Amino acid sequence: MYFGKFTGAKLESNIFPLGHTIGIGGASLISRRMGAGDREGMAMTFGNMVSLAVILGVSILVLGRVGMVPLLRIFGANEAILPYSREYFEVIILAVPLMTFSIAGNDGIRAEGNAKIAMMAMILGSVLNIILDPLFIFGLDMGIRGAAVATVISISATSLFIIIYFMSGSCEFPIGFRYPL
Repeated sequence: MYFGKFTGAKLESNIFPLGHTIGIGGASLISRRMGAGDREGMAMTFGNMVSLAVILGVSILVLGRVGMVPLLRIFGANEAILPYSREYFEVIILAVPLMTFSIAGNDGIRAEGNAKIAMMAMILGSVLNIILDPLFIFGLDMGIRGAAVATVISISATSLFIIIYFMSGSCEFPIGFRYPL
């Protein structure tokens, strides 16, 4: 069944620019500090990026849960697609903090010159989502909720990949709890 521009996915796609606002701005600072040899400054900038991305994600999560129906209506849900949008949105909203983190984290990886690792993180999430969507939608007969679950799993895998990369010591700057805000 076709529902035109699916409202839940439309809302999800509007979160990406917010994550990139933090990620690209922070990446610029990381690159400049990297050029200056300021490892502590790079770490502090990255910590602030991650903290701000997660705070933004949690804020969107809370606002989305509290004002779900009005928000879906703002993004174009009518009576015909509101139940489907709500079913998708109830699941996908839980992953928004991971979504904003993975976007900003990926921008941080690119800023330090590791475009291959950033690409691998993006490919991991995309390929996993392509594989899981039909499995959850049709194989497990979960319908639109299955698409949301597949997306949440894919975003979680991407976030885990990024966390493992930064915790492995492979990045150009130190990571730790003393660096965020």
